Amino acid sequence: VKTLLFIQVMLTRETWRYSYGRKCFREKLSRMLVSLPTKDGQIDEKAISQAISNSSYWPFVARVLAPASG
Repeated sequence: VKTLLFIQVMLTRETWRYSYGRKCFREKLSRMLVSLPTKDGQIDEKAISQAISNSSYWPFVARVLAPASG
């Protein structure tokens, strides 16, 4: 879940590219690069988890997700 949230945050950071009438077509989306933390050539899930857990909104998200995961 945290990795998906992290990717969503990274995609949201790129929305300025498609504002002011610049539409995000599939071709443009296929060229977009999303920066993810890596370690030894692999996605660093621990760093992602730590970044999301340290964000100010995580306690609220965790509360909403708790019933679904239990």
